[in-house]
Amino acid sequence: MLTLAVYARYARKPSIVCYLLVAGLFALGLMAKAMLATVPLVLLLLDYWPLNRNQKSEVGSQKSETQRPRCETKDLLELVVEKLPLLALSAASCVVTVLAQKNALYTSEHLPMAWRAENALSVTPFTYGR
Repeated sequence: MLTLAVYARYARKPSIVCYLLVAGLFALGLMAKAMLATVPLVLLLLDYWPLNRNQKSEVGSQKSETQRPRCETKDLLELVVEKLPLLALSAASCVVTVLAQKNALYTSEHLPMAWRAENALSVTPFTYGR
C-alpha cells in the first residue's frame, strides 16, 4: 500500500527521489510477499485510470482552482519504460521464488516412498463435543 501511495505522489510530481522510494518500498514488499510481483502491472492500470497519465491534456483548457492537480501525461511506451526497473525487480523475485521452491521440492523427493505414503494417508481424527 505504501508503494501505491508513493507512486500516486510520484505521478503528480515526478522526481528521482520519489521513484527510488517507490522502487525501495516495492523491493521491501517483494521480500515480504512474492505475490507483489504483479505491482508493476497494477501501476500501469493506475496510470490508465484513475491517474489518466496516458491522455494528453487539451490545449487551452481552463483549470479551476478546486480541480485536483493533474498527473504528468506520457505515451504508453514511456509509461512501460518507466516501469522497467520495477519489472526487473519482479523478475528477480520470481527467479528467487522458483529456485527456493525447487530446492524445497528437491529435499522432499529424497524421502523414502513409505514415509511419503504414510504422510499422505495419515488422518487426524476430529473430536466433536469432547
